[in-house]
Amino acid sequence: MLENSLGDIVSAFQKFAEMNYRRISPKPVRPNDFQNIERGDQLFLEASGKGYNSWLVDGERSYMNLMFQKRHVLDHNGGLIDDQYIRKSGDISYGIGQRLVVHEEHIKQLIEIIRKLAAGLKTLTAVQ
Repeated sequence: MLENSLGDIVSAFQKFAEMNYRRISPKPVRPNDFQNIERGDQLFLEASGKGYNSWLVDGERSYMNLMFQKRHVLDHNGGLIDDQYIRKSGDISYGIGQRLVVHEEHIKQLIEIIRKLAAGLKTLTAVQ
């Protein structure tokens, strides 16, 4: 259930961010641009002058990236750690081939970070 909720959270954020981006920019985006933290941040920064760090404090953005990478491993690699996960997440607590574990605290913390970011994204207007 926790693993599924991680996918649901990332998907909901993807759709929310995409809709808010389209509200302020005519530039087309790819279907999963906001599942990539760096890409999504850069798109908002270019469109509005504000990126994710306008609302997130140290560590929150990297935690969000970690959790998005965990979701990727669960959805696309059967929950088994690969070198791509370690490289993109920076998480060295797992070895290649180990099974990823998601805890309730991980989900709660991610939800709080996304709530904070979403509140900020809703306030954006296009750069004039």
